[in-house]
Amino acid sequence: MNKLFFIIALNFICIYLSFGFSDSLPPKKLGDVEIVELYTGHRKKNNQIENQIIFAGKKNELILLKNNTLNTVDNSARQIFSKVPGISVWENDGSGVQVNIASRGLSPNRSWEFNIRQNGYDISSDPYGYPEAYFNPPMEAVSKIQILRGAAAVQFGSQFGGLVNYIVHEPPTDKTFDFNTRQTLGSFNMINSYNQIGGTIDKFSYIGYYNYKNADGFRSNSGYNIHNGYLRLGYTLNKNLKINVEASALKYILQQAGGLTDNQFSSNIKQSNRSRNWFNINWFVPNFNLNYSKGRHQFDLKIFGLVGERNSIGYVRAINVPDTINNQTGAYNHRQIDRDYYKNIGSEGRYLFNYNISGFQQNIAIGARYFYGTTRRAQNGKGDTQSDFNLNLQDSLFGRDLKFVSQNIALFGEHVFRFKNLSIIPGIRLEVLQNTSEGYLSRNTTTGELNYINPQRRWRVFPLAALGLEYTIARSTEIYANASQAYRPVLFSDLTPSATTDSISKDLKDANGFNFDLGYRGNISNWFDFDISGFYIIYKDRIGTIAEKNESGSIYQLRKNLGVAHHRGIEAYIGFDPIRLSGQASKLGSIKLWTSIAYINAIYVDFPITKIESGNIVVDNLKNKRVENAPEFIARAGVILNYKSFELNFLFNYVSGTYADATNTKEPNSSATIGFIPAYNVMDLNFSYRFMNDRLLVKGGITNLTNRRYFTRRAGGYPGPGVLPA
Repeated sequence: MNKLFFIIALNFICIYLSFGFSDSLPPKKLGDVEIVELYTGHRKKNNQIENQIIFAGKKNELILLKNNTLNTVDNSARQIFSKVPGISVWENDGSGVQVNIASRGLSPNRSWEFNIRQNGYDISSDPYGYPEAYFNPPMEAVSKIQILRGAAAVQFGSQFGGLVNYIVHEPPTDKTFDFNTRQTLGSFNMINSYNQIGGTIDKFSYIGYYNYKNADGFRSNSGYNIHNGYLRLGYTLNKNLKINVEASALKYILQQAGGLTDNQFSSNIKQSNRSRNWFNINWFVPNFNLNYSKGRHQFDLKIFGLVGERNSIGYVRAINVPDTINNQTGAYNHRQIDRDYYKNIGSEGRYLFNYNISGFQQNIAIGARYFYGTTRRAQNGKGDTQSDFNLNLQDSLFGRDLKFVSQNIALFGEHVFRFKNLSIIPGIRLEVLQNTSEGYLSRNTTTGELNYINPQRRWRVFPLAALGLEYTIARSTEIYANASQAYRPVLFSDLTPSATTDSISKDLKDANGFNFDLGYRGNISNWFDFDISGFYIIYKDRIGTIAEKNESGSIYQLRKNLGVAHHRGIEAYIGFDPIRLSGQASKLGSIKLWTSIAYINAIYVDFPITKIESGNIVVDNLKNKRVENAPEFIARAGVILNYKSFELNFLFNYVSGTYADATNTKEPNSSATIGFIPAYNVMDLNFSYRFMNDRLLVKGGITNLTNRRYFTRRAGGYPGPGVLPA
């Protein structure tokens, strides 16, 4: 009741403020305005060139989140990315603070197969050694999301999945002060408060938000507390030159309920066998941006950084091992503390030059990038025997303490050659990457002796090339195709042996391969739009662990390049509005019927594995096994009904079954870390209504309309291990 009173009171205050302080500036000529037609259903493709980035000839989507009816409070990825065919989602985190998405059969783990950016700059831990995205902006603060798949490596470097770029709301240009607030109540005592201010005063502009979210969570021991803030200050020096300074900050604490066995999941998905496991993130991302535009010339410079921490404390044994009072000590067993510290700095400059040949505009985009990042990984620390969140180390040292450094320099360029209906887009990129590692791998708690690793320094050069084509068949439809090289660097975890007897191959190299796309897209008037394409990924030199014998005949585990996987399939999006086709949209509103479907055939074509039988090494191969966590079918469909100020949005989501491990184990093990992940379908319903001249918006929704019981992930460690209910 107190929360309800707080929400109502705050809304009345905010309504009063919005009437009293949204004063307008004197009339003035505005810049270019982007008009988004309603029939797109919150989705369209990017322009051929935007912000010095070339999208022509590439598989790309633009998700429009402004004025939508989706569940942005929970960052519901299956809703937000629903119209992007083939996006798979891990849904174990009810808070939505971490977005786990992937495409085309790649792993959704913290979106690490994508290059994740905000306003065009990096926000992940380390894109070259630990590309996990612990930070994502709250979707209420995001106006649109740019997605570029296939041929993204030339412009954005190391990844196979592509680019996901969150674009935060711009400052309003017609007001000196604007206040926007959204207050939300939800199930499991969820309260969400999003508050945003912004405006423009002469040459100065500003925008900022603060988002607070708290809930008990849908399972026992799964509560969370989230603070998220952002501030951007801009100044227009003259009509050609602008500068912006912005910073994002995030702090949250999640209680982690842990995984379940399959039997526990079947009996009660809300139960938890872990009450002492916690996860914490502290993230700060600053950015300086300079933008120059005059005539044929456009230049953009970003200087960005990161200071962040990833912390966890908990009882990390297998989920079938209970976390109980130790009879000998009369207390719980000691928990384990793991901490990561990140400090990054980077810069990226992009220059676009436009010129004409025979009346056709040509575009050349070139750029350069520098990145320096350090990661300190302190693990296996001895925590206390309590149940609350703390990081109180009981020993003077961690069981493992390593330092990794990444340095990257890149030069890249693309050119759009236009010849009437045909555009040819060649591109090249040259990357120089260096990784170093040092520290100790383990610690003898009896003697205090530290097992130091041999300091490593890996230096390599990656030349990448791409070629794109775009052919306009009619005014509003086109064929596009591209071929692009791609690579994924050796991760920090690949350089860290899991045991002192394990070894890392001195010839370990980065995964590499190719992306291919061929598609047809466009729209017919304002009632039909589509994008149908095929893709093919060749993913070579995947890293794995294999048993070998040393000179003395002892068996050890060697981490090396082993496998090749091929990912191929078809992606299709179709949207249709029968009312607009009939010409009665002005009287009846609109009904958008849409579907996005993906068929994904992700198969290992070669991947040797070993096992030990009677002291001997037995060799097998994963050839023709399905890639783990790669569903074969992902189908989504929906209806968006608009009538005057009312909008209703219904979504149906189907994902076929998949395997949690590369050996395609069907029956789960006792700790539920491997086994089949069954197919599931789930429905969502959202609505919104605007009144008081659009000053007030009421939204509501039901996530998982039919209360479907399902899971999308089996975890081998945090935040499990075991089955993680969705």
